[in-house]
Amino acid sequence: MRNKAYSLLLFAGILSILVPAVVLTVAVQAGESGETSYIIVHALNPEGIEIASIEGMDTHCVEIYDGDTLIGYGAYNSATHNQPITISTGSHTIKVKFNGMTMEQSINISEGETQTLIFTFTRTEYFLEDEVRAHEPSGWAWETNIPSQDFPTWFTQGIATCTIEDGGMEITLLWGLSPQYSGGVTVLWYSSDFSYHFHSISANITYTGVVYRLENNSISWTIKMSSVPYDLLGTGVGKEENQPPVASFTYSPENPMVGGNIIFDASESYDPDGTIISYEWDFGDGHSENLTVPVVPHVFETPDVYPVTLTVADNDGLTSFASKEINLTLKNGDLILCRSYKSIIPNVDFWTHIGIYVEQSNQIVEALERGVVATPLAEWSWVGKNGRNETCVRALRVKTDDSTRDKAVNFALAQIGKSYDFGSLFINKKQEAGECSLCKKWYCSELVWAAYLSASNGQINLDQDEKGLVSPDDINKDNDVEMIGEHKEAIPQRVYWNILWGEAHSPVDLEITDPHGFTLTKQHSEILGATYDEVDIDADGETEDLFVIPNPKVGQYLINVIPEPNALPTDTYTLEATVDGQTMVLAQDVQIQDIPSQPYEFESKLNPADFDNDGDVDFYDYAAFASRWMSANCHYPDWCEGKDLDYSGLVDFMDLSIFTENWLWEKIPADFDIDGDVDFVDYTVFANHWMKQDCAEPNWCSGADLDKSGSVDLFDLAEFAELWLEGR
Repeated sequence: MRNKAYSLLLFAGILSILVPAVVLTVAVQAGESGETSYIIVHALNPEGIEIASIEGMDTHCVEIYDGDTLIGYGAYNSATHNQPITISTGSHTIKVKFNGMTMEQSINISEGETQTLIFTFTRTEYFLEDEVRAHEPSGWAWETNIPSQDFPTWFTQGIATCTIEDGGMEITLLWGLSPQYSGGVTVLWYSSDFSYHFHSISANITYTGVVYRLENNSISWTIKMSSVPYDLLGTGVGKEENQPPVASFTYSPENPMVGGNIIFDASESYDPDGTIISYEWDFGDGHSENLTVPVVPHVFETPDVYPVTLTVADNDGLTSFASKEINLTLKNGDLILCRSYKSIIPNVDFWTHIGIYVEQSNQIVEALERGVVATPLAEWSWVGKNGRNETCVRALRVKTDDSTRDKAVNFALAQIGKSYDFGSLFINKKQEAGECSLCKKWYCSELVWAAYLSASNGQINLDQDEKGLVSPDDINKDNDVEMIGEHKEAIPQRVYWNILWGEAHSPVDLEITDPHGFTLTKQHSEILGATYDEVDIDADGETEDLFVIPNPKVGQYLINVIPEPNALPTDTYTLEATVDGQTMVLAQDVQIQDIPSQPYEFESKLNPADFDNDGDVDFYDYAAFASRWMSANCHYPDWCEGKDLDYSGLVDFMDLSIFTENWLWEKIPADFDIDGDVDFVDYTVFANHWMKQDCAEPNWCSGADLDKSGSVDLFDLAEFAELWLEGR
């Protein structure tokens, strides 16, 4: 006490200021077998400064427990900062107690591992406000007691805010240095000698300047106290120098491709002593992004090598960066695969279309229903471009030299303008490997196969299974190619209502007959657009016989089951068919010796050309089809109100062919290329089989044995000529 003591009216309020919750960072150090495990514990105030021991109190003010067992103390000088504590392996609950508060974290520690645990305490602040009436010119003293609160100790900031209502003098509030307890609560303050002291709230008031009589004046003051120290006071353990963030990122897919979404992920970036607040991306193609989240997609529009740079910034303004090169180059002669909406096969890696890349023009040469064309790469392999919306694309590189690739490209370019080959689609491939002067038509994979067969003088055969046909999937699986990039944003699936498909689990082959008498086998197809292949549908390592018939006709379908040559009588098969969106099991684990003498039957009732759903295809449907004639940019799932029957993106002659086949469906036996009439193309097919003696079902020499006598002779010629002269 000094001079006179005055009773003070105490007004105290408690404000709780919430600060960031507990932060746990783990630093792992791998150790050899048998090594000791450790933890390092840091207890921080809300400013991120270590709460250290305080002079005049206990040696340690932060207690560390493993469950309920005291195992150590917080730092109290520079020597004890970052001091490891030995701990057993396994699961633990680590508790830190300070000033009546307890925080805990659960950990699981391995042998030889060191984990760093950071506990950040929240703060409760206490504001002591009072007013004293002054009536003597100088040297007044006062004191007051602090009522007990929730914490054993209050820490002051050492600064008071003082105001005077009247008078022309400066006021200085000084702290008394008499150590004592006040109201059972310890109050600690930080003085100019850089140490904490016990003391009650007492002060000396001095002034300078003009002296006025203060009997009617008063001094108001506020002292701010805290449940957690504001500074790291007097321990020699200062706040560590701010560390910059660490930038790191990954991208997916692992082998990306131009035109596809590449996902860049900077989640592995971190800040050792703070938080990352921004992620700035420079993609190296003139585009950049500045984000507060770590993940961003990006599409590169041109084949090239792109330097991608990530710059991260932390909450203290420090930055760091990381860079990677993304190689999206394509070479002349690379092959581009896609999986179109025409595919119903659920296997992700089953490919349905292929083209060959031309580096000079940045185009793809491909055989489409409208013929062999050159398509800009951007419209071919990009997501959402030109209505094609290719979301499942892969790039292959043929394992050969640049000269051979160039020759393959030149071969493909020379085929531009030629027709699409419906007659041999998934039936056979042409055998010409030289100039191919007789090749007037191509389907997509056949064109690519022939280009490299010709360019390599027969050395590169991209037909993986060499079954007489070549599919895009065959080329993808061939040993002469390697995958260099892909993007799979979505796996296209064709709409089921206008697809008929079925599968048989071997060892059998199938013969399918449609309502008009056209047949489909593994060797031959009379059904427009139909395919038959052996495919590993469920990726179990075993192939299944799969047939697909687009735009099925209304009526009964028949399936004959034919045992394969190596089938045993006790082997079993299963047969399923999906039509009009419904799947039916026609046979389940039936033994080969029990194959029925009559074919399996099922019925298709939906007609894709019956646009008004009145049960038949008529002139009303033709008028609806004509209203969308040559419409472009047809998309899934509408496909230009169903008029784009082949899902090509355009309502064209191919769709007209499908429409008329469902309307005027009479079969023309001599129409070998199934184009609706008998012409010179059909005559060429007939002439190629002239006088053959080994015709048999189901192929009958590609249909040239019209009377099914076993040979192509004058009787067949007479029937062919009659059909031709009739204008059929």
